[in-house]
Amino acid sequence: MFDLPNVHFCRVRELCNLLPALCKTSIHKSIYFCAVVKIYSQYKTKMKKLKLILGGLLLVLAGTLQAQVVVTATVGNPPPWGPADGAGVRFYYIPDVQAYYDVTDGNYVYMSGGRWIHSSNLPHKYKNYDLYGGQKVALRDYHGERPYENYKEHQKSYPKGYHQGQPQKTFGEKPNGHDNGNHDKH
Repeated sequence: MFDLPNVHFCRVRELCNLLPALCKTSIHKSIYFCAVVKIYSQYKTKMKKLKLILGGLLLVLAGTLQAQVVVTATVGNPPPWGPADGAGVRFYYIPDVQAYYDVTDGNYVYMSGGRWIHSSNLPHKYKNYDLYGGQKVALRDYHGERPYENYKEHQKSYPKGYHQGQPQKTFGEKPNGHDNGNHDKH
């Protein structure tokens, strides 16, 4: 046998062009040609494996990056009268008032004149409603923009006078005096 040159990254055609110069007999040419084809096929197999591994890694990384982007969400600071078990929730339902509170926007959402109103205050008839003492339901299973789309269900599940048997804990303490938590924010 004779030594083969370093042919790991050559193409078969280029190696075939070298055959006349390297080989003196036709037997040497066929042995050399078989060796070249075998080396080239091994090279192609390794490259295919490398491409598959790199492609798999890219898919895994792309999935991870996408998952990180989807997870991010912003909810505002809850009001001091908000339910202590409502951390991370965007909307509360207030059964006695039949209204919602949007933690992100800091607005109440209630029905008036057949329309849903977004306001920094509750309706005038509830201006003395005690938000610290009243029951609030943290809507954990809702993640949209319009909780009132489920109003009939909320009204049925949490009717006026709804409570869980004991006073609800809030994020903050009720201030001394007549402050009921429902005051103009200006």
